[in-house]
Amino acid sequence: MPALSQRVEIQGKLLDENGEGLVGATVTLQNQSDSIMVAFGVTDAEGNFKLEKAPKGNYILMGSFIGYEPYTSQLAISDETPIPYVLEPLDMQPKDQMLSEVVIGSERIPITLKKDTIEYDANAFKTNPNASVEDLLKRLPGVEVQRDGTVKAQGENVQKVLVDGKEFFGNDPKMATKNLPADAIDKVQVFDKKSEFAEFSGIDDGNEQKTINLALKEDKKDGTFGKITGAYGTDNRFQAKANINRFNSKSQLSYIGNYNNINQVGFTINDYLSFSGGGGFSSGGGSFSLEVPNGVSIGNSGQDGVITSTATGLNFNRDFGKKIELRSNYIFSCTVAEIIRETNRTNFLEDGSQYASQSNS
Repeated sequence: MPALSQRVEIQGKLLDENGEGLVGATVTLQNQSDSIMVAFGVTDAEGNFKLEKAPKGNYILMGSFIGYEPYTSQLAISDETPIPYVLEPLDMQPKDQMLSEVVIGSERIPITLKKDTIEYDANAFKTNPNASVEDLLKRLPGVEVQRDGTVKAQGENVQKVLVDGKEFFGNDPKMATKNLPADAIDKVQVFDKKSEFAEFSGIDDGNEQKTINLALKEDKKDGTFGKITGAYGTDNRFQAKANINRFNSKSQLSYIGNYNNINQVGFTINDYLSFSGGGGFSSGGGSFSLEVPNGVSIGNSGQDGVITSTATGLNFNRDFGKKIELRSNYIFSCTVAEIIRETNRTNFLEDGSQYASQSNS
């Protein structure tokens, strides 16, 4: 029987210029061929780290810490590699001692700890062309994306996703993760956001929300970007989607549109309540709809028939000064269900005769 592929736990220690352990430094293991991250760890109070078991291969080991040059070395794991693989202590060099040395500018620090914030360099995580932010998040160590699009970071549900520090379509994280393109993001920052009361008053009330801030690339902060897609198939089935964003230093304008007849509802009741600042709603089955005063009709995909859905959303943020901000969003959603029923009946009479009838509705 073939032997199972050996996986190795890597152990080591990061030292500062005085030979003391560096606390809270990040250590990553990346494939040499494509720079995809295989393992990630953070040093403990004594500077020690452990990386989850890695398969055979050739890797780049990188240690990083604020104020220090990144430490990089090549690492090979084979069938002969001892388990665990204990490395010699790794010496980190302060940046001011490296000014006279040649530094490879292409090296990127994938993950950085800044006080209470974990910052991921989005450019260090490879994604496919036309990938969404959701696809990017799936590649980040410590971040999980559930099948329904719910995002978890460090084991906690992410309750808010910001774009350059501003809300994007209210309190629904999925509106940003599913609609914004991954190639527009420079940094992904994960932190615990204090409540609005605590931020306004300066008094910590103990209420915090796990939050992700998507920091845009410089060329996206002042310009227009987005995506428009369309598809047409048999039986006149179609789908058209659009996401257009116009950002500058003072304002953010985003449009989301979806028009289809493939039984995909544009916005659900959870989306509406999130935009409105309300709570959530869970349906155990069947179908539901909600009529709100402005005429928006919202339903789910549990309806019968062929559903034609139209959904439009606008998000607008504007800063008028340090103390005056405008945050707004608007949605419109409409679904029309086409149901065709055909009934065939055969009736048998006492004299042995029979007759059939057919009806459509």
